[in-house]
Amino acid sequence: MIAARIAALALALGLPVASPLAGDATEGDREYEATCALIAAIAAGIRPEAYGWSPILFAREKVVAINANDPTMVTVICPDTPRVACMETYNPMKKVGDMVQMEGRIRYLDRKAILLDPCHSVPAE
Repeated sequence: MIAARIAALALALGLPVASPLAGDATEGDREYEATCALIAAIAAGIRPEAYGWSPILFAREKVVAINANDPTMVTVICPDTPRVACMETYNPMKKVGDMVQMEGRIRYLDRKAILLDPCHSVPAE
């Protein structure tokens, strides 16, 4: 119900609205499970100007880079293009090489990178 109201408001204001790549979104957001190998194909169906697209979950990926600037940090997964970056709260325990579970919404994408925002990552089990 809330998702329908938000979509109606976005349309009324003329904001771009992205639709999920597969499935019926009438029940609300659909979460997509991705891997670094599949993210380029998933992201190919997303308009770069679209906002509010359904969440994407990476169940277990290796951290390949970290750019920390307390109180925030950018955690990067996926060693090949496109790399996936997550802007999140600074965590001094997170290191390059850690395995993480990352979830977020695509805010920006191009051929080289995807930015998830809002997003978060936690140690993968």
